[in-house]
Amino acid sequence: MNIYIATKLFSFFDRRISYMMYEITENVVKELKINNYHIFLPFKESNKKVSMTGNVSKNIFNADIKSLKNIDVLIGIVDGLSLDAGIGFEVGYCIAKRIPIILFSTDFVNSKVGNFQKFQYDPICKDNVNMFKYEYINNKNLSYVDELDLNIETFKKYVEIKIKEVIKKYKNNNKLFSRFKNDVFIDFSGMKYEWNKKITKNLENKINEQNYKCAQSDRYSSEFNSEKELKKLIGSKILVTNYDENEPNFGSSILQGIAYYYNKIIIAYETHQLDYYVDGGQHMGVNLMLEQSATKICRNYNELEKAVLEELKKVVK
Repeated sequence: MNIYIATKLFSFFDRRISYMMYEITENVVKELKINNYHIFLPFKESNKKVSMTGNVSKNIFNADIKSLKNIDVLIGIVDGLSLDAGIGFEVGYCIAKRIPIILFSTDFVNSKVGNFQKFQYDPICKDNVNMFKYEYINNKNLSYVDELDLNIETFKKYVEIKIKEVIKKYKNNNKLFSRFKNDVFIDFSGMKYEWNKKITKNLENKINEQNYKCAQSDRYSSEFNSEKELKKLIGSKILVTNYDENEPNFGSSILQGIAYYYNKIIIAYETHQLDYYVDGGQHMGVNLMLEQSATKICRNYNELEKAVLEELKKVVK
């Protein structure tokens, strides 16, 4: 059994938590007496195996994809109002593979989308991911630090129990198929913002003028259906997506991971001018996994429109 640990890795606190998840997972597989297992932890593995010459970001991306292709289970931790887009991509890739996905959250904040249930990482996760939220234990008899330590140890046990439950029921599901036939699927943050709607409408009008078929995400509507959303994407030739947020939308990142698995053309809209440099020599705009998996990244709307129409001429007969 091959297991992939997906967590944030941008600070040494992140990496310590990721290694904690690694140790918990290792304890579970040993207790279940699973033979021939491998637990892949990005950065830990990358530091040993990835070439630090040439395009380091591409080297890291290729190493992660190689591991994702061979894994049987994905385990992650996602915290914060802005969820990590790289984890979202990995989750999407594994949704496409139809393997078990186990995500944990320790947030003190709950969220609600439209009429959906309280607490969601993203509406897509609701039907495709094993999601577990740890509820903090308040103990007035303990000091602040002791209370934190109590919750860390309790969380570790909680994670062990949930991983064990899911792995015991482990099975690969059938590949997703689609009855939809679209040329383009547009996902600008699931129509979360007004500017998403305006750009999507302009692009959709231009695509329709050329007699191509277009579908779009409606993730933040009360009518949202995740299965239908995934099938619309899988039935399309091109995904048009958007990175113009401080952290690209988690659901959009999931869809991009699915699109990449199904070898879709991915055209991204990323207009900011920032370039981030990370230890080890790699650099990126907002997210390494998203940018390295994109077919083309456009820096303004005119470039985006032109790129979509050019790709449509190539793939639509």
